[in-house]
Amino acid sequence: MSTILFLDLNTVSFPTDEFGMEKGLRQGDPIAPLLFLVVVEGLNGLLKQAVQLRKYSGYNLGNSEEVTVSMLQFADDTLFFGVASLQNAQTIECILRCFELVSGLKMNFHKSKLGGIALEGALAQRLAWVLNCRRMEIPFTYLGLSVGANPRKLSFWDPVISRLRSRLSRWRQKSVSFGGRLTLISSVLSSIPLFYLSFYLMPKGVIQTCKRIMRTFLWGGAEGHKKLAWIKWDVVCKPKEMGGLGIKNWNVFNKALLGKWRWRLMHEQNSLWGNVLRAKYTIPNLGDTVERRGKASEWWKDIL
Repeated sequence: MSTILFLDLNTVSFPTDEFGMEKGLRQGDPIAPLLFLVVVEGLNGLLKQAVQLRKYSGYNLGNSEEVTVSMLQFADDTLFFGVASLQNAQTIECILRCFELVSGLKMNFHKSKLGGIALEGALAQRLAWVLNCRRMEIPFTYLGLSVGANPRKLSFWDPVISRLRSRLSRWRQKSVSFGGRLTLISSVLSSIPLFYLSFYLMPKGVIQTCKRIMRTFLWGGAEGHKKLAWIKWDVVCKPKEMGGLGIKNWNVFNKALLGKWRWRLMHEQNSLWGNVLRAKYTIPNLGDTVERRGKASEWWKDIL
């Protein structure tokens, strides 16, 4: 922050007319996120009005149109869902242009993408041209997570393994004690795959690879230069009161995070994501026998 020096020269000052704030909100302003959420609520209202006037058709889930999803908003990201039609694309463009004029915000269409499932290439290209945005191929990355890829494949987890190795490569350049290595594994390495483990079931082969990387680092070795492990890794992962070192067991931790979705599905009865699952799959209860409507995703199979 620049420093402004006020110098009093004992001059006579005269009152001036009122002046308005014309700079607007700057990035980093503490009130900016709150005001942004208030403003983008108007975008949601515009789309709801378009749906009521039948100018926009959202995506229906279930055979009897039990749940309809038109738009999702997360922080500064907005996702439109609907039927792949020219009318929908033109309605979205009209809504966004009106929202720009009313709010003063500018849409970055160059960073926006349009994609679809079972969507013909010619139609996708035409819709992208109407919205002046790029096409999005599936699978794609959203919030650092790969969407549409198969988590059963080992290549799906390459970003996690590469991040582990890149972080360790910087640490090996410094002299770190055994206690320091233990702290780095518990506080840093265990948090790297947290987002992935919260949504997908990590294959055993990937768990073994990550375990080998952490075990080698803990005992002071490097890849290709192993040192003797004095204690089994299963003992190392036990809580300290049980004689272990308190390092998370990724297999157990992964299942606990996935089990959280079953718990939320039982208790969040009116949540949108829960209604989407209930509309897509017949869910009489969360027992082992759950009827499936349509083709189940890999994520839903892991939850079951």
